[in-house]
Amino acid sequence: MMGGARHMRHGAGRRVMLGAALGLAACVSVGKPGAAVPLFDGTSLTGWTMVDGRTPDPRAWRAQDGLIAQVSRERPLGDLMTDRCYTDFDLSLEWRLEKGGNSGIIYRVAPRADAPAWHSGIEFSLLDDANYPSAAGKPKQHSGAAFDLFAPAAHAELPAGQFNLARIRVVGGYAEQWLNGVEVVRFKIGAAGWRRALAASKFVGFPKFGEAECGHIVLQNHGDPVQFRNLRIVDLSR
Repeated sequence: MMGGARHMRHGAGRRVMLGAALGLAACVSVGKPGAAVPLFDGTSLTGWTMVDGRTPDPRAWRAQDGLIAQVSRERPLGDLMTDRCYTDFDLSLEWRLEKGGNSGIIYRVAPRADAPAWHSGIEFSLLDDANYPSAAGKPKQHSGAAFDLFAPAAHAELPAGQFNLARIRVVGGYAEQWLNGVEVVRFKIGAAGWRRALAASKFVGFPKFGEAECGHIVLQNHGDPVQFRNLRIVDLSR
């Protein structure tokens, strides 16, 4: 599906792409139409709630040291969700897992108090591939995948303990997922390839999965500590 630089595995080339991508994320201006705006003020969880509408649970989620940190190993404490929903957008953020960690960024979420975010939203998988044995041989779970739908076209993740750069762009139902400057997944919601992937996935029984016209963005609590920083979004629907 993707060739050339998108499949690049060699460290030097990947570092160049990562540096360029991080530079782009750091240099975008704010306050202009179509420009990136922060989703995190660096000191508080203003603009975020739990998926069920509660105030962010400090047992699970904290703003500390310029990071949004998921600090608990208790999954039932819940996921963190943006107050706002988005139709078309370009999201970038950096994320870091511990060894053997697992988390996700879930988008196009239609929140319900009686259902987790992954019942309606598409997950950009965050995983320490090298140290997560249960995902071995299951590329649709690997880092950068659209979880259980589309495997990443390249292994672009950095080792556990390092910050990775994720980017998600959704326009008119077309979705792209980028990891460290490499486009790893592309699909169109509702197209034939989407329908085939959905029919073969764990989400097949969830009505309107991924189809929220205006969906929220969720940071997943999978029971493994994870940190996020430099969260920025461009609202492309304006």
